[in-house]
Amino acid sequence: QGFAVGASVTCSTGTKRIVNVDDDLHRGRLKVSIDSIEEIFYYDPDNGALLSPTQAPPAPPSVYVQGVSVKDWSSLPSD
Repeated sequence: QGFAVGASVTCSTGTKRIVNVDDDLHRGRLKVSIDSIEEIFYYDPDNGALLSPTQAPPAPPSVYVQGVSVKDWSSLPSD
């Protein structure tokens, strides 16, 4: 029967994510996407054994920039 199509998930931080799954039972191909990030896994359609790596690929570098607290705004350059 394969997997369900997908789900909408709300994380503990309140962030909503869309999880989609496409299971090709004849080819043994499972495509999983969370928002715009997609991974494809291959398995033996006869016994379900995973053929592709079991480790997820490493995450790309973060673009997060930590905020800076400024006590004296007058010390900043003006426009």
